[in-house]
Amino acid sequence: MTPFTIYLWQLADNLRCLLGVVAILLGFAAGFILFISTVEQEAFLVKVGAIFLVATLLFGACATLMPSSKTIAMMVAIPAIANSEPIQKDLPELYQLAKEALKEQIVGGKKTETK
Repeated sequence: MTPFTIYLWQLADNLRCLLGVVAILLGFAAGFILFISTVEQEAFLVKVGAIFLVATLLFGACATLMPSSKTIAMMVAIPAIANSEPIQKDLPELYQLAKEALKEQIVGGKKTETK
């Protein structure tokens, strides 16, 4: 993992926000152009309005589907940590030791209670 990768993760939130703002502006422009096309009755304006409307849907879909920086970090960092050698090798041993220690405390606690 490089500093540049982390920088790109942080840009994901800004890009997601920018895509949403562009989608909103394109939506207003499409609505305005389509409204004007009904008043002016121009076929060219209807085509332009339809193009703006399709662009609004595309930018809106991209803004919606773009993962946040937290999601990207979870998609990359958590598998890297979980699949690392120390976690795969040492964690099962630590788990067994903790389990045995807990059993000893429970069994030891019951013996002192019955006396």
